[in-house]
Amino acid sequence: KIADEMKEAIGRDINIMDETGRILASTNPARQGQPHPAAERILREQLPSLTVEEDQPEAGMQAGINLPVRIDGAAAGVIGITGPPEEVAGFGSVIKLLTEILVERARKNQQADRLERARGLFLESWLFSHQEDWADLEVRGRLLGFDLSSPYTVVILRLPQPALEGTVEHLREMRSTLILQMIRTRLGQDRRHECAVIRDQILILLCGLNRAKALAMAQGICRDVESYYAIQVPGGISGPSHSPADLRRCYQEARTASLAAAQSE
Repeated sequence: KIADEMKEAIGRDINIMDETGRILASTNPARQGQPHPAAERILREQLPSLTVEEDQPEAGMQAGINLPVRIDGAAAGVIGITGPPEEVAGFGSVIKLLTEILVERARKNQQADRLERARGLFLESWLFSHQEDWADLEVRGRLLGFDLSSPYTVVILRLPQPALEGTVEHLREMRSTLILQMIRTRLGQDRRHECAVIRDQILILLCGLNRAKALAMAQGICRDVESYYAIQVPGGISGPSHSPADLRRCYQEARTASLAAAQSE
């Protein structure tokens, strides 16, 4: 994606090499997967750049400029711009900087995705594991930002199935992802709260809120989702938990309430 975007911007072929100097991505498909001697040399000798003045087919190189891509101060790879050096040299520093920004952004997004998956798996273990080690669960929870000793209120929202039969699964997942983003905006920066898709339901944990505040938050979330999608969203809310194990009772309480709300529509 980065290579394609760079080529669209400057009209030159782009190669992105990994930490071994092998071409990881290229706008010239024939070069993908090949070793890149200029990149290998940059990485081996820690060079700030390396210009190839003319095509060298026997060495697997084309004319252009190559620069290291640095993440956290270390060379994570190399980016190469193909073309007459006198024409492409001016793009070098800008393309290098943009690539570093895009790679760092992609890395942070991956880390955020991994953290979200880990928190979702933790919630499933907390709610449904039959032989849970509560001491171990508390340690894992702290690492992921959960304080199991705090009271939690459970909210469950039940989204209506798409009217179009045969709707592909990834479209349903996309809708759930957008709704989770909307809910997180409503929850704000307080990371003690959490939301996730659990067993085809939107599960929301509200930490440390009294009954009135939890209900107001849940109603606000429902209004946000209903106004955006123009659908009715039945939901249920529990009372606060009194212990880590008591969250399972709260889940069942909210689930029962949400089923009753769905049936009454």
